[in-house]
Amino acid sequence: MNLNIDQRKIMDDWYYNEFRQSGIDFENESEVAEYDEKYRNNRNLDNEAKYIIELLELNNNSIVFEIGTGTGELAIRLSKLCKHINACDISKTMVNHAFKKAINEKIINITFSHSGFLNFEIIPNYFDAIITQLALHHLPDFWKSVAINRMVKTLKPGGKLFLLDSLFSFECASYEEVINRNIEQAKNKMGLRIANEIAVNIKDEYPTYNWIIEGLFIKNGLKIIRKTRHTELMSSYLCIKV
Repeated sequence: MNLNIDQRKIMDDWYYNEFRQSGIDFENESEVAEYDEKYRNNRNLDNEAKYIIELLELNNNSIVFEIGTGTGELAIRLSKLCKHINACDISKTMVNHAFKKAINEKIINITFSHSGFLNFEIIPNYFDAIITQLALHHLPDFWKSVAINRMVKTLKPGGKLFLLDSLFSFECASYEEVINRNIEQAKNKMGLRIANEIAVNIKDEYPTYNWIIEGLFIKNGLKIIRKTRHTELMSSYLCIKV
């Protein structure tokens, strides 16, 4: 999208600023430094990468885009199989941290960028797959639709999108009981810090309902081919560009 100076100024007045940190501040050096350690005991990153590789049918010709790369753990694992990975994050601190990891491992087929859903460069029909985990909830629903529309434009025909995020599958009438129960379960299983992060996500960020995100997928040219409900507060989707 090429804009002249006057058009750009008008857009600056209303275009959403996704670089503004909501919830946890991942521009904070100490938060980023502790990020990997915090999740190491609660996630098996090797298994997660294997699952995504198999789900998206990635191979050594695959060109993949990860939006919300965080500290680059998934991008680095995928780079050992795929032809090229583009990885972005709205936190410059996160991007720098991920870049240093890749350099330390002598990985040269990842391109890191300080960008997000609403401002990455759209290369039409370029990527075989897009992966985004626990990032889209930083956008309100209208801007989620803009983000999905932009992702679809940069996917190849038949390209796939994998999304894992804060997506609610409970009836609104039971929200108090459901949210309190899930926070308590998280505290008992993963500790107080993770439980507090769930509370922050619900209070200060923009999780949405499954039926809303499913409508946004369909309206923007995606077909849902797999839906997985992990908890009442989290789901994942595999979609294909039609």
